[in-house]
Amino acid sequence: MNIKSSNYKYLVIINCTLFFFVSCNKQPKAVAAKVFDRQAFSFNYPATWKIDDKDADFDADHMFSIDASDSAMIIFTILEEKINPHEALSLRIERQKKQIREEKRSSFSHWGTFDGSGVLLYGKTTRNVDVSLRIFVFNSANKTFAITEYAHKNEMQMLAGGYQMIESSFRIK
Repeated sequence: MNIKSSNYKYLVIINCTLFFFVSCNKQPKAVAAKVFDRQAFSFNYPATWKIDDKDADFDADHMFSIDASDSAMIIFTILEEKINPHEALSLRIERQKKQIREEKRSSFSHWGTFDGSGVLLYGKTTRNVDVSLRIFVFNSANKTFAITEYAHKNEMQMLAGGYQMIESSFRIK
């Protein structure tokens, strides 16, 4: 083996190694965001998601949803009174039992910067579709906030960044 051949092999190995590390360490593309800004709260959400302002129950300050896809959404309910978060969560879970057969459940107590009561439910709909339902209830500024994230299991990974954007940017004014 001559020196030129040996140096060439090392150069190829170094270039391949650098290419591997650069390829593996690429940052995900930034998702364009819109701002939902109300008198009592604000948050960012993915620009490709749509606020369902055509819904009969739409009230931008009290009850609205954002469609993440044809079968996924996040629902916001804001009540002008303080209700015990644990009790409010229990009622919401009870209502879901008619539509989702629960298979797995885990509790959590933080959503973004807020403390409250939350549950992550995995189950099947009445049409036997695997779904994930994440509900969180908290009190702030003499109000009760309930946030419900709903998605089919096969969409969860794709939509997680959008749900996280909303959660991390949600602010009470």
